[in-house]
Amino acid sequence: AASFGFAAGFKLDAVAFPVLRAEDVIVVEMDSEAVVVFTRFGDLSRGSRFNVRLMPGSATSPADYDAVYVTNPADATRTVVNSTTNELMMQSNVATVIATFKIIMDNITEGPEEYFLFLEGTRRVFILTPMVTVTIRDVAAQCPNPVDIVNGTMTFIGNSVGDTATYTCNPGFDLDGV
Repeated sequence: AASFGFAAGFKLDAVAFPVLRAEDVIVVEMDSEAVVVFTRFGDLSRGSRFNVRLMPGSATSPADYDAVYVTNPADATRTVVNSTTNELMMQSNVATVIATFKIIMDNITEGPEEYFLFLEGTRRVFILTPMVTVTIRDVAAQCPNPVDIVNGTMTFIGNSVGDTATYTCNPGFDLDGV
């Protein structure tokens, strides 16, 4: 008989398993990296194993992000996560492992892009969040507002790369130095 008590862990036939969870992550493309933290709750007296599989969505490697590395804080070992299944071990009394990936700045405004980390194939852990979504948001390059002029008008709509400002001089004046 299974019982659910996520604060203490997950019990199956009187054996307590810790619960594993991770939060979705949203990063801005100009950030150098993004971090996903996998956290175990409950009885940590024994080690746990789980598999992490990387699935590209609209974001793809190496165009949008570089390899994902999972770091175990207990011994600083790093494991590369790719599209195949990668087994990760959380040693006894270890509550977290960290996945880090480098964001590739491409200077192309293309809207939010996503990829996914799937958690599966567990041993001695109950996965509360089987899929983690990593969203990379673009930040359009912004220019400063155009300089106002004396004896004329300036109009502009937007200040992103490629937008245009129009300067018109009052009669008898010429545009110089803008």
